[in-house]
Amino acid sequence: MKSNFLAISTSVAAWQALFAGLRERQVVYRDRNGVLRPVAIPSDKRIALSRFTTATTDQEGIDPAFGITRDDGMQARSGVRFLDDAQLRKLAEECVKQVKQRGPLLNFSEFINRRLSSDDLGVTGALQAAIDYDDASPKAGSINYPFKSDSA
Repeated sequence: MKSNFLAISTSVAAWQALFAGLRERQVVYRDRNGVLRPVAIPSDKRIALSRFTTATTDQEGIDPAFGITRDDGMQARSGVRFLDDAQLRKLAEECVKQVKQRGPLLNFSEFINRRLSSDDLGVTGALQAAIDYDDASPKAGSINYPFKSDSA
């Protein structure tokens, strides 16, 4: 009998390798003339991410109140984020903690999406919980540090 069970890894190295696949991925934005331009990754970072298919700017928006000023003078949320290797490693470690806490997970969808439950595990999915690991006590250098409490 064949099982449909897919084990989600509890290996930090495996998660780190998965996320490292995003290294040096080319993210693009549209300039004020509508031309697609590459987002330059800062030398101290390794990964560029955008929540949009095409980012609205090439700048990382770290000001939670005002976003950034685009090259056309408009205020916007850029959608672009840059991560370094230490942030990538910490995210991998936190993903393992979430898998162990929530497991067994049957598929990657269960890792991304929240479970329908009335306990704390029903608030966010495992990935979001891994990103938000330091919400109660923000740590400098964490992925969303600029957006947590009064750290901006």
